[in-house]
Amino acid sequence: MKLCVRRCCLLLSLSILVCGRLLAQPFIGLPSADNTIMLVPENPAFAVHDDVIQANIASIGGIVGGNSFAFNPSVYNFLNTGTISNNTDYVKQYGGARKNFNATIDIMGPGASFKIKKKYNVAITTGARYLLNSDNLSTDVFGLLGTNPKYEADTVNTHLVHNYSLVAQVYSQVGFTYGGYLYNSQEQTLKGAVTLKVLIGAGAVGLGIPSVNFATHNNDGNTYNLAGNANIAFTPYANKWAITPNPFTAFSQGSFNGGVGFDMGLVYEIHKPENYRLQKKYTVRLAISITDIGGIGYTASSTTGGYSATIKDTIRNQAVSYNIQNNSSTTFGSIINTYTKDSLLTQTSSRSKFRVGLPTALRMNADIKIDENYYINANALINLRAPSADKFVNHYITGITVTPRYMHNGFGIGLPFSYNTAAQTYIGAVIFMGPFYIGIPTIYNMLVTRDAISAYAGLSFRIKSKEDAP
Repeated sequence: MKLCVRRCCLLLSLSILVCGRLLAQPFIGLPSADNTIMLVPENPAFAVHDDVIQANIASIGGIVGGNSFAFNPSVYNFLNTGTISNNTDYVKQYGGARKNFNATIDIMGPGASFKIKKKYNVAITTGARYLLNSDNLSTDVFGLLGTNPKYEADTVNTHLVHNYSLVAQVYSQVGFTYGGYLYNSQEQTLKGAVTLKVLIGAGAVGLGIPSVNFATHNNDGNTYNLAGNANIAFTPYANKWAITPNPFTAFSQGSFNGGVGFDMGLVYEIHKPENYRLQKKYTVRLAISITDIGGIGYTASSTTGGYSATIKDTIRNQAVSYNIQNNSSTTFGSIINTYTKDSLLTQTSSRSKFRVGLPTALRMNADIKIDENYYINANALINLRAPSADKFVNHYITGITVTPRYMHNGFGIGLPFSYNTAAQTYIGAVIFMGPFYIGIPTIYNMLVTRDAISAYAGLSFRIKSKEDAP
C-alpha cells in the first residue's frame, strides 16, 4: 500500500528550515565604552556603573546563517510580502559533509540599570527571543528536502540521518540583576553581578533523530526500506507559528510555560589617574561571564514522544513521502496520527512535558583604549551546549569578533570582523549617533558570500551623575 502524504513526520520540523525564514547573538560589534545597558544580557556586571541611570528604550536584532543557503537580494521582499521562495529568494548550497542552519531574533526593552543607596547597582531588563538551531544533517538528505529537490536520475540511493537535531523556541524574559564593586581604587576596579531571569515560553518544537536509514529511487519523493527512531516534541498549536513567517505569533496561542535562567559575570577595569584626580574612563576593560544557564519546561502535545519505524519494501508497494509543503491549517499531531494509524510509525514512549535548554555560553571580552577616541574590542563567545538527538537545547556558534571603533561625543563607527567554528567569516559595520545605534554585522556576507543576513537597531541613553557632568 503506497501512502502519499505531503509531509514526512520523521523530518517533520524541517519545514521550519526549508521555508527559509528568519547564530545567535545578533548584536555583534556593540561594545559600548560608556553606556553599557545593552551589554547586561552578555554580562550582568555591566549593570554596575556610577551613572544616575542607563536605560534601553527598545532594541531589535536578527541574524540568520549557516552553510545551507545562499540568499538573493530579492529575499528582502519578505519584509513586504511575508514569504520567500526557493530558487528565487534563496538557493540551497550542496557543498560540505554536514549542513547547519541557525537563527536568532531578539527584541529587547524597555530596561534600565541604576544605583541604590549609593552602593549597589540593580537592573531590570525585558525582552522576547526566537531561537532556532538545525545541526548535523548530511548533504545528500538536505538535497532531497523542500521544493525542487536535487535530482538523481535512474539511481537507487541509500541515506543515513545520524544524530540530527532541530530545536526552535519562542519565549519572553524579565531579568533582575544585582551587583556592585568588589574592589574600587583610583587605578583599578572589579565589578561583579548576577542575573535571575524569569522565562515565559510561548512555544517550542524539537526533533532529534539518533539514527534513520532509508533509500530513494530516482528521487520520486518517497522513501523505501526506512528503519530508525526519532524523538519528537512540540507544544500545542505549534504549526500556527512554526511554519508561518512570524514566529512571535506563538504569543497569541495562549500556551505559556515557565522557566528560570541565570547569568553571572565580572568586569575588571584599569584606570589612568590624570591631573591628580581619578580619571574614570578606563584604558583597559576585561570581562568574563557565563550566560543563559537554565531552561524552560513546556507542556507537550498529545503526540510528543519517541517513535520508531521499520518499513522493509524494495518494490515500492509501501512508501513514505519526504516532500514537504507548508500548510499552517494542518497540525503536526494530525500528521503523526496519520502515520501511526497506517502502522508506518510506532510510538515507543510518550511525554506530557519536555524541556528546552537555553544557549549556555562562556563570554570573554576585552576593550582597550588606543587613543583619545579610538578603541579596539575583542569578544569571544564559547558555546557550552552540544547539539544532540537525545536532548532539546538551543546553542550559539563558538566564535570571536574583533571590532575597532572611533567614538567622539557619542558619535562613532565600529567595524566588526567575526569568525566562528562553522568556518564563517562576517564583516560589517555599526554606527553610533547619540542614543541611537544601527548595525549590520554581515555586510560582506550579504553582498558577496550571501550566506548570512543580519541587522539591528536600538535606542538607549544614560543620565550622568553630577560628578561626571561636564
